[in-house]
Amino acid sequence: VREQALLKNNIYEEVNKNAKTLILEVTEDCNIRCTYCIYDEANSSERNHREKLMSKDIAFKALDDFYKRTDGVEAYLVFYGGEPLINFRLIKELVEYANEISNGGIKFSLTTNGVSLDENKFQFFVENEFKLTVSLDGPEFIHDLNRKTKNGKGTFDIVESNLRSFMEYDEKYYFSNIDLNCTITNHLDI
Repeated sequence: VREQALLKNNIYEEVNKNAKTLILEVTEDCNIRCTYCIYDEANSSERNHREKLMSKDIAFKALDDFYKRTDGVEAYLVFYGGEPLINFRLIKELVEYANEISNGGIKFSLTTNGVSLDENKFQFFVENEFKLTVSLDGPEFIHDLNRKTKNGKGTFDIVESNLRSFMEYDEKYYFSNIDLNCTITNHLDI
């Protein structure tokens, strides 16, 4: 029993002084409807694509709490969703605040479906040295099987165009800071 208490206290201490990563789901909403997404309206046991955004108050409190528990040297703030770019305004405010409280010591990451990428966001990501993960499920005929707009059209052409524009905007950043994420489904026989 004593060993368990010590272990619990040590875990509590370690968690409270060595936080490394905060992942914020800044929205549950998404601008596309992937056929394999577990967060769609058809799956009643999970949340769905509600137009729900994280409030600024909750986000800032989470960031304050997180940063107090870091070592001040290695800290990562990850934005996730739904599609996090739907709440881009909050992301910008959080990054500005994170840079203030950490003197630029917090590193940023974001996972996106790539549909909402544009030059305004390119500039922001480059300036703040974001690591980006963009979902692209392969060539058009595979990607468009599952990654569709709300009205059922494939998104490959949109994502490809946005990625090409980003590469033209800043090729060095593009090849150093953007990764692609591929979801493998039953439609594919690897």
